[in-house]
Amino acid sequence: MDRAAAADEAEVKSPLPPSTLPLPHAPLAPDPAQGLPSFPHPSGAASPVATAPRLGLRESLTAPFRTASHREGEDGQARLRFLGSVVIGTLYLIAHLSGAFGELTAGLQGIVIYGTYGYLWCIVVAHRPFSDEQRRILCICLDHSIFGYVLYASQGDLVPLVFLPISISLGNGLRYGQKLGMISSVIGFACCATAMLLNPSYRSVIEVMVGLLLAILLVPMYGVALNLKLQALAKAAQQRADVLEEVNRTDPLTGLANRVGLLRVLTRLVEDGRDVAVQGAVYYLDLDGFKKVNDTAGHEAGDQVLIDVAVALRKAVRSSDLVARLGGDEFAIVVRGMASRRDALSLGENILTAVQAIRIAGHPGLRVGTSIGACLLPHEKVCNPDDALNVADHLMYQAKQAGKAQIRVSG
Repeated sequence: MDRAAAADEAEVKSPLPPSTLPLPHAPLAPDPAQGLPSFPHPSGAASPVATAPRLGLRESLTAPFRTASHREGEDGQARLRFLGSVVIGTLYLIAHLSGAFGELTAGLQGIVIYGTYGYLWCIVVAHRPFSDEQRRILCICLDHSIFGYVLYASQGDLVPLVFLPISISLGNGLRYGQKLGMISSVIGFACCATAMLLNPSYRSVIEVMVGLLLAILLVPMYGVALNLKLQALAKAAQQRADVLEEVNRTDPLTGLANRVGLLRVLTRLVEDGRDVAVQGAVYYLDLDGFKKVNDTAGHEAGDQVLIDVAVALRKAVRSSDLVARLGGDEFAIVVRGMASRRDALSLGENILTAVQAIRIAGHPGLRVGTSIGACLLPHEKVCNPDDALNVADHLMYQAKQAGKAQIRVSG
C-alpha cells in the first residue's frame, strides 16, 4: 500500500458538523444558526434601532466613567471624546498657568464647552435614542458645529487643535462607512470655514487656513478610501490563501480529502469523545483487484477507477461524513452518529456494494472490490487519530486475509 505519498499531501476542509447525528443513514440536520457580530455596512446604510437597558439616574451620570465592554463603536467614541477633552483641557490649563504661551482663557472656555458636550453625549449614547444612523448624523453635526463655535470664540487659542475635525471625520468613516465619513468631512469643512471667516485672527493667515480647510475636507475622504482599498486587497489575499489551503488539503486526482485533512477531522472526533459519549467510526478501505486493473487496462484506467470509487463512496455516506483518499488504493471515511455496531456493519455493507458495482470501460471481465476495517469510537485503545487509523487498518487486514470483499468492525 502506498502510504508514504500520502504524507506529502495536504488537507481539505471538513464538511463534518460539530453535532452528533442519530444514525449513519439519517439525513444530516442543519446546524443551529450561530450568532455573528454586527458590523456597519461599508456604504453607511442605516442599521436597526439599537435597544439599551433602562438606566437609572446614577448609572446615566456615571456613563462616561464606566469601563464597559463597548470599547469600540459609539460608546468608545463618546468616552474618547469626553476623556480627550479632559486631557487636552488639563494640558491647556498647565500652559495657561505657566504663562509660557500667554493668555489662554478663551481656549480653556472652549475646551470646557466641548468637554461638557462630550460628557452629555456619553449619557445620550448610553440610552440609545433614535436609530443608529440618525444618532450618528446628529453626533457629527454637534461635533463639528460645537467645535466650529469654540474655534471661532477662542480668539485663535485652539489653532493647535484644528486637527480634531480631521480625526473626527476619519474616525466616523472608519467606524461607520464611507457615506458617514464623507458627510462628516463636508460638515467639518463648512463649520470650520465659517468659524475662520468670521474671526479676524484667522483671516490674517488666510493661506494657512485654506490649507487646513482643504485638509479637513480631503484627508478623511482619502483615508477612508485607502482603508477600503486595503480591505479589498486583504480580502483578495485571504481568498487566494483559502484556495491554496484547499488545494493543500485535497487529493488532486479524486478531489477527496487527503491524509492531513482526514487527521484534522478525526482529531476533533477523538477529542470530543473524551468529554462526552460521542459515537462515531473511522473506516479504512483497501481496494481488491486494483493492481490487476493497472496491469491489464493501464494506469489511466486505474486512475478512472479511483475517481469512480471516490464518487461511489460519497454517494454511500451522508454529506456530513468525510471521505478521504490516503494514497494509492487506500481510502478512509469518518462518520459521526454511529449508534451501534450493527449500524457500522450496515454502512459497511452498503460501501461494499457500491464499490463492487463499479465497471471498467472496455474490460467487462475486470472487477474491483474492497476490504474494510471499521474502528468504533470511543475505543479503549484509541488516544489519538493515528491510534484510530491503526485499529481500523488492522481490522481491514483481517478482512483481506479472510477472503477480501468483507468488513470487520471493532468491539
